[in-house]
Amino acid sequence: MNLKGRFFIGCKVLVLPFVLQFVGGHILLAEDVLPVKASSAAVRSASAEYTKRVQAHQVPAVKLIDQFGRQMDLRELMSEDRPVMVNFIFTSCPTICPVLTSSFASVQKSLDSSGAMRPRMISISIDPAFDTPGRLLDYSRRYGATDDWYFLTGHQEDVLRVLQAFDAYRGEKMNHTPVMFLRGRPGQSWVRLTGYPTVAELISEYHESIKP
Repeated sequence: MNLKGRFFIGCKVLVLPFVLQFVGGHILLAEDVLPVKASSAAVRSASAEYTKRVQAHQVPAVKLIDQFGRQMDLRELMSEDRPVMVNFIFTSCPTICPVLTSSFASVQKSLDSSGAMRPRMISISIDPAFDTPGRLLDYSRRYGATDDWYFLTGHQEDVLRVLQAFDAYRGEKMNHTPVMFLRGRPGQSWVRLTGYPTVAELISEYHESIKP
């Protein structure tokens, strides 16, 4: 479908059967921006700014490289007995990624100051050819990330497997959507947040995910 010239920043345009919206210069599909009515499948709308879905995702058995150059077994990293928060970013991204990363940084700072349990945070680059461990280290320091916030890169095929496992693959990197995942403990389903929750909303979702 040729959509050139049919959108204006800040405007929503209905093009059946999709609703498209500009966010930070990116076009988001209806599945990414429209609230979802509550159902027995544990899918519900969280707010006008983001949607929430509870889904099962099988973490693939891949090894990625963190910002310190260490090889990390992703399945192992995500299976430790602590909460986990995951997002997908790339360091040259000018729009979505700074928002997602800033949100994680604010959540980390807020939880630290309140004495709440700190989640393991994992940010996986969708541009591993460019995002070397050194670039990820510089990027992580820009946001004040602590050492237990992992910024991961690796082989393109391994990153692709992870994106597909979390249903986050959108082809070319500039097509990626704002999505985050929370899991309170091993064995639970993942909470998928698509859109732009506020820091307060993200913290609330985090606390909800770790309830017994």
